[in-house]
Amino acid sequence: MEGTVDLSKKTYLTAVLFMLSFIVIFLLSLWIFLINDYIIIQNIEEIRKSWIIGAVLVLTFASGFSVIFLLILRKNIISPINILTKRAMEIQSTCDFTSRLPIRTDDEISRLAWTFNALLDRMAELNYSLEKKIENNSIMLERSIKERISELMTMNQVLTLMEEVFEHSLEGIIITDSNSIINKVNPAFTKITGYAENEVIGKNPRILKSDHHNPHFYKSMWESLITNGHWTGEIWNRHKDGYSFPEWMSIIAIRNSEGETTHYVGVFHDISDMKRQEELIRYQAFHDALTGLPNRFLLKNRMEQSILHSTRDKNRFGVIFLDLDNFKKINDSLGLMIGDLLLKETSERLRQVARNVDTVARHGGDEFIILVENIEDEKPLITLAQRIIAAFKEPFKILDHSFHIGVTLGIAVFPEDGKETDILLRNADTAMFRAKEEGKETFTMYTTSLNDSVTRNLKLENDLRKALVEKSFEVHYQPQMDLKSEKIVSAEGLVRWKNLEGIMMHPDRFIPFSEKNGLIFEIDRIVMDKAFQEISGLINAGMFPFKLALNCSARILHLKKMPEIIAASLEAFNLSPEWFELEITETAIMKNYGESLDVIFRLKEIGISISLDDFGTGYSSLGQLKNLPIDSLKIDRSFVEEISKNRDNGHIIEAIVSLSQKFGVKVIAEGVETEDQLSFLKTAGCDIAQGYLISKPLPFNELKTFLGVG
Repeated sequence: MEGTVDLSKKTYLTAVLFMLSFIVIFLLSLWIFLINDYIIIQNIEEIRKSWIIGAVLVLTFASGFSVIFLLILRKNIISPINILTKRAMEIQSTCDFTSRLPIRTDDEISRLAWTFNALLDRMAELNYSLEKKIENNSIMLERSIKERISELMTMNQVLTLMEEVFEHSLEGIIITDSNSIINKVNPAFTKITGYAENEVIGKNPRILKSDHHNPHFYKSMWESLITNGHWTGEIWNRHKDGYSFPEWMSIIAIRNSEGETTHYVGVFHDISDMKRQEELIRYQAFHDALTGLPNRFLLKNRMEQSILHSTRDKNRFGVIFLDLDNFKKINDSLGLMIGDLLLKETSERLRQVARNVDTVARHGGDEFIILVENIEDEKPLITLAQRIIAAFKEPFKILDHSFHIGVTLGIAVFPEDGKETDILLRNADTAMFRAKEEGKETFTMYTTSLNDSVTRNLKLENDLRKALVEKSFEVHYQPQMDLKSEKIVSAEGLVRWKNLEGIMMHPDRFIPFSEKNGLIFEIDRIVMDKAFQEISGLINAGMFPFKLALNCSARILHLKKMPEIIAASLEAFNLSPEWFELEITETAIMKNYGESLDVIFRLKEIGISISLDDFGTGYSSLGQLKNLPIDSLKIDRSFVEEISKNRDNGHIIEAIVSLSQKFGVKVIAEGVETEDQLSFLKTAGCDIAQGYLISKPLPFNELKTFLGVG
């Protein structure tokens, strides 16, 4: 503040001096003017001169004083202002806001310079802030520009890619405006339809329309496009050359932001090859691959049509079931290739003999079916059968081989021998087997008597299936006695079945039939569960150790999951595996020796004993005992029955027992019915005996009474 006061005083004095000088000059000038008037009036020359001289001196003094004043003014005001102005102009021209005005004295000029410098400081701050903002904005702008450029490049790449896809797509592409006028097509369109781009641009796609579809088809298409914005389906169009071909097409409506349709895009491909492939697949599905004849599926279809037509027209048709005699010998002796060629030659002979309207089909293997339609009686069937047999009298010449092979035929007639396809085929098959029994190379008509056995088997199957549903099978147990201790140590579980008429059916009546018809597994499962439940109840109730033996059929043995199924059932009924023995026949094992051994070893791992049933009647020899992982073997009843009549049987039993003991295998003899048999077996060293001498098979309650635990 002190510097500010001094500066004001100095400026004040300067101003006072300036004002005094101005007053003096003004007064002097006024004085001269007045004196001059006075002098004129008085005409006093002398006085005028002296005053003039004084005035000149005063004026000179004043001028000098003014000059001095101006010099001081220039030094203290004008020069600093000029310096400030110059520097300010330099700053303005260079935009150097870091430069500052000099401050040398403490006066208003310096204060002005200080204020200007403060303004520059503020401007420098604002400039720095502005530069930072510009820098940041520049970075953001640069980033935004790069992103936009990247987006544009990506969009350009996409457009380029889409153009490449459009040009090189294997599918035809057609683009129209909202009025269905073609705007653009791709090269694949030309390749598929035959029309060049310049031939279709500006035209309606109706130029491709074929006569394959009715107006309703196109109406439905447009309804889908308008409602859903797209349509997809099979359509037949016309090639430029005039032929029609199938396409699979997708049409999409392109809409703008307002939802208005601007274009339609159709993408399609020719499915002619696919259609041909479908036809081939359909042909292969209904025709035999080797002979080209209709297979059983097409045959059944045609038979069903024949049933409808014959029922409507009240006429008849016949089915001839044909089987080649001794075909297996040809296959085994000459090889499968000769066998296949023979089947092809057979199909050709049958085609030549049969009428063009007849259907010759291959039913499977060496079996053929001939469907003969529109007949009034059996004569055309008999005539055709005779012609077929005669045709096969001629030898076949295949490659370097010449041989004769006969045929056997069975004939069934609609509607006498059946009103359904399966029944007719089955009855014709039955007639054919009857013809084979009569000597082959002949034919037999189906009759009612031939159907009796079929009827019985059908009833048996129905009864068995009902028994399976009701689980009405029983288990009877035949006790087995240890010959050393003469105690009952085990029992064999045997299935029993009482049919719907209440007749107890012997296993020989239904077990082979069940194996043939695939019912044996379910029967064995019911028997196993029931036996496990009953015997485990005895053992767990505190009875002495008691072993259960059950038979295993050949089909069940080769089930890969059989060990797991048995183990699960044992666990479910709380029966330890050590109290269960599975009886397996030699025949079952030898049907597939490798698989059988694998299953047997897995059963042994569970802890189940294995017994070889019916030993001596199958393929095994005494020497094979060491190779079979068995715990016991059962001597077939045929050897036991002949002990007293045939000493050789006795020697065989002694040899079996002796060798089995060396291998650590127990011997069980079944079919023991006399004391002599029992005595011999004891003497021979047999371990266990089973038969009617000891006990017949008993129901469970009777078994408990027999064991003394009931």
